[in-house]
Amino acid sequence: MLVLPLRKLFKSWDIKKRMPSLGPNQILVLAGTSDLAVQNAFANLRSFFSDGDWLAPNNCYRVDTTNRIESDCNNSSINHTDLSQYIAASTLLHCNDGWNYLSRALSSHMRCDPASARHLAYYAELRAAMSLLATVGIGIFNKQHFVLYGNGVCHKINGTTHEMVWKCLESWADHSMLSSSFLVAELIQVNGRTLNDWLNAFSQGGNPNIIAKKWLKTWGLDIQRLSADHDSRNEASYRPSRLNFVSPLNVLDTSKFVHNLWSICEPSGSAGFSYIDRHILRLSLEMLFEAITGDPPSNNHHGFEERITRMFTSIGDTSIATNSLLKNFLTRRSEPNNPIVFDEAHKQSNTNDPRHHLQVISRASLLLRVATASCSYMIQSANVTINDLNFWWQPMGEERGLWTSENLPENLTDLWEDINIEIEKIKNWENENSTGASYEQWHRDCYPSSSMLSCCEMIGLWGLG
Repeated sequence: MLVLPLRKLFKSWDIKKRMPSLGPNQILVLAGTSDLAVQNAFANLRSFFSDGDWLAPNNCYRVDTTNRIESDCNNSSINHTDLSQYIAASTLLHCNDGWNYLSRALSSHMRCDPASARHLAYYAELRAAMSLLATVGIGIFNKQHFVLYGNGVCHKINGTTHEMVWKCLESWADHSMLSSSFLVAELIQVNGRTLNDWLNAFSQGGNPNIIAKKWLKTWGLDIQRLSADHDSRNEASYRPSRLNFVSPLNVLDTSKFVHNLWSICEPSGSAGFSYIDRHILRLSLEMLFEAITGDPPSNNHHGFEERITRMFTSIGDTSIATNSLLKNFLTRRSEPNNPIVFDEAHKQSNTNDPRHHLQVISRASLLLRVATASCSYMIQSANVTINDLNFWWQPMGEERGLWTSENLPENLTDLWEDINIEIEKIKNWENENSTGASYEQWHRDCYPSSSMLSCCEMIGLWGLG
């Protein structure tokens, strides 16, 4: 009874222009994908980590990858071990590249360059999707892509890169056998309970999985839109950016978006994205309540609050203090407004809207959150620790100017204190210039802060634990 009203609810959110879905044979190939095979392949990479490398020096796909794959496909000589290890290594590297693209997008946003920000944010979203797919055994390359099966064999599927990313992500989100609901609903946690636990307790016997699928497909929206609508993508990537002038954002709006994005990424103990996850839970419960009752919580606050109370009882959370704080949050008695990033992620404007690039950045950041959690789960399942990966993240932090080799942080989350100081400086500047200011003033007064807040790779490292 729950699934049909949910589909009806979401129907109005679907974009009008959709690309053709995968064919039955392609879906059948994807159905065999194995996240366990990826975990095993990643575990086998540990012997190379100690030598400061991701892959064996003689891995045949580490150099000139797509040409070598094409040649081996033509000769029916795919090296399945080398390819599976390449896919496993690509999980974290695609994810980190996604955070890097997001950094550059945020920097372009701060320079009042929305076209470049949109272009870079799209690629952040694309890399997030490629990372997420790789963690479940789907390797995206050029025109020939591979699905890793549990027996270690890689099966080929064809299609252009950008369209295939969305098609695979869409198919993965639509088919429970491909475990998308598990990743979204199990890796997102609030108070030590998974999103799936909360939704099941709230729905009381219903099937809330479609909520997780909807979240996933919403965050990947621009991959679908920009693959199906080449004119929109090409406008960001290839057309003169100021040929059709779009009025810039107010400098205060530009500034607020930057520190809002960072604020929702504050790490909390072992939970790299606790603030984001609480908002995901609240919005998901509101979506589920409307699907069940036909009314949004704002029209039936008492009924929503009763269900929240029963949810706490059903889930067995006995901490009164914790329940009270979380209940006030979930019922919007505290922090009633959504973060800017969440509001922007669900908007679908055209490229003439001065906030369009914010929407792409927002969706990319949320999709990167899921990809990072999936990578973290894969690392733990492979019995690999973040210390095993020192060869990778320590020099990267030096190159990004986050630390020096003599001044490595004992815990990466300790870096939040430095970030928080810069956020407060920018907030103070906004208060002092609330009646108006120029971009020149903002760059002059806030450059050190904005420079530090354009290094989103740090967020990805927090999320990996």
